Amino acid sequence: MTSATGDETPRAQPERRPRRVSRRTLLGVDLLHGPRVVPGTEQEHAPDAWVRWQDPACGTAFSYPSTWQVESRLCPSLAYPHEAFALLSASTLRGQAGHLPDLTRYPKDAALLWLIYYDELLEAAAFQPKLTVSQLSVRASEFVGFMRYGAEFSGPERTFLLRVWVGARASKETRSLLDQSLASLRVS
Repeated sequence: MTSATGDETPRAQPERRPRRVSRRTLLGVDLLHGPRVVPGTEQEHAPDAWVRWQDPACGTAFSYPSTWQVESRLCPSLAYPHEAFALLSASTLRGQAGHLPDLTRYPKDAALLWLIYYDELLEAAAFQPKLTVSQLSVRASEFVGFMRYGAEFSGPERTFLLRVWVGARASKETRSLLDQSLASLRVS
């Protein structure tokens, strides 16, 4: 509705209930078209919905399952490089091992994606969108029961270090959701 001055008159919006997305849709259609992005706060989402996260300060954005968690400070003692975010498929980690998250008590069926960055451009390949874990370099893991993967890449203003740990007992579903989240990553 428009008022006499031409301004939009606000209308009361009906309450929006999250739509449940079937597992088949999540793992089928979304594999072809990317993660489902659902507007609103994380608490409003159905358990199998997707959330969009972004941080303009470090120039990152990605989507993730609403049942997973994002932490902005996984290793408080790490002063530099800076932490962009950590994506955890299980409960929040507590503690750190040096300048790494401490995975000694993290479930072996879980996954962790950790992105850190430098303030300047360093010698690294340009960021390539639609990443998957299989495209990352296999690294020696500091923690028993986990495979570690990594990559270094640069956006237009900074260089990023990507670290991914996947538990030895992580399900195909967990690995698929991790790949979908990683494929949605954007840096600017």
